[in-house]
Amino acid sequence: MNSNLVGRDILNLRDLTPDQFRYLINLSWELKAQKKSGVDQRHFCGKNVVANFMWSSTRTRCAFETSCNDLGMGFTYLTNSHMGYDESMKDAIRVLSGMYDLLVIRAQLREEFLYEIADYCDIPVINALTLDDHPTQMLEEQWGGLGSSRHKTMAYVGNCSGMPYFYGRLCAILGMNLRVIGPENPRYRLRQPWVDEIAELYKRWSPDCEFTVTTDASAVEGVDVITT
Repeated sequence: MNSNLVGRDILNLRDLTPDQFRYLINLSWELKAQKKSGVDQRHFCGKNVVANFMWSSTRTRCAFETSCNDLGMGFTYLTNSHMGYDESMKDAIRVLSGMYDLLVIRAQLREEFLYEIADYCDIPVINALTLDDHPTQMLEEQWGGLGSSRHKTMAYVGNCSGMPYFYGRLCAILGMNLRVIGPENPRYRLRQPWVDEIAELYKRWSPDCEFTVTTDASAVEGVDVITT
């Protein structure tokens, strides 16, 4: 499969095609299997990754750091960067681009901030969470291999104000049905602009799948996976 991802930024799931996303999922599965069997995966010695986390994290930070170590890459973790404060964003990015091979950003900001950084940056940028997407933490495995998630049904249950927005993109790109199940209180419901965006992604990538937003708890019956 030609992924066409070399040198690409990974900023939002909607920027990837279904084939590209499936390539990443299958590559992840292959690398995990190699690690469990003791294969030496240090293919990228001499490469360096810098992760600027402006929003604290446990799982995401550990996932990036262990992955870089497994693949032979150096890893620098920043929580006290001057970026955008004591020095301009453009200057900070220029310096980091000259020292590192990959930039990871996590910020409690809208995704426009990340796209601005990517415009300045001469190296690939990966989104480790913004207010608009969390592409690296949306899915770990598929059901048994290539394409096996297709036409499965996921239910998101609970506070629907944010996370179903991310899962909606995921399910649309993987060809999965999605049922968003939450309370009637408007505070915990998926915003209409996000509902519209997810519906458009389903229309583009998975027109034969279903996307449902409901307050009916019985809609959880018969699904293949539940998240909350």
